[in-house]
Amino acid sequence: MEGVDPPATQDNTITDLTLSQIVQDVLNRYGGSASGIGLFITAGIFIPSYILGQGELSKLGAVSYV
Repeated sequence: MEGVDPPATQDNTITDLTLSQIVQDVLNRYGGSASGIGLFITAGIFIPSYILGQGELSKLGAVSYV
């Protein structure tokens, strides 16, 4: 967090691996699981990581159940 965390510990990179760990932790609490997590900027084009720009925030766009 800018202004709170020292610059050396700030990480503005979102990866599909770290995102899937967060989602799985939440699902484990309810006895659920996920077979895959996708990170994308444009619908249907998946990317392995994304670096947030200055002042840019991330948010959940959609949940798809298959």
